[in-house]
Amino acid sequence: MTAVLVAEDVHKGVQLASGRRLDLVRAVNLTVAAGESVAVVGRSGSGKSTLLTVLGLLSRPDRGRITVAGRDTATLGDRPLSALRNGAIGFVFQNYSLLAHLDAAENVALPLNHGPRVPGREVRARTADALAAVGLAERARSRPRQLSGGEQQRVAIARALVRDPSLVLADEPTGALDTATADRVLATLTGVTARRGAALVVVTHDREVAMRMDRVLRLEDGVLVEERQPAASAVGERRSACV
Repeated sequence: MTAVLVAEDVHKGVQLASGRRLDLVRAVNLTVAAGESVAVVGRSGSGKSTLLTVLGLLSRPDRGRITVAGRDTATLGDRPLSALRNGAIGFVFQNYSLLAHLDAAENVALPLNHGPRVPGREVRARTADALAAVGLAERARSRPRQLSGGEQQRVAIARALVRDPSLVLADEPTGALDTATADRVLATLTGVTARRGAALVVVTHDREVAMRMDRVLRLEDGVLVEERQPAASAVGERRSACV
């Protein structure tokens, strides 16, 4: 399988007011392949969000190397790093982050407004395809206030997918949803990313969410530990069911 995300000996910390350095992420090594899903679990304050910002190229590691879609990010300046992030990575957040004055289609199209110009016809085609992929083609002209929480999160997933990213990073994507809605949203997220061959990393405190992923990793005191890796046959069955 092609490696989409590779983290090698990644460290990230902060300097405290006392002058002491606090390491939030320590010596993290992680490889995620195309079509694979990985959950990162850990208690509050364990460094999960910090790790996600580093993997998503929103923050540079203090030490170590991040490679995304074959690009070694250590060698990139700010502008090419931003271009790689916008083109290769899709983000899904717990609070949806939809703009209230835009309808679903306009929210989904937002990432296409950054980077190289995309012709209007292609914007409309990609937007429609992304909404159809999450089962919301008929809600394209609905504004966020007209959508349920689950529908809003599916719009957020469509927005993350509209550039056809190699990597999708999700931060507590079902944290604001009830159990039944969360289950539907999670099925959409894992199903669509698997069909499109994108690598998926989900940060969550919810063990039930984590167990839906191919692998489960635990972040404890900044150190990433493999907690569960299913048999290859189980992964194959899940991916086949998504086709």
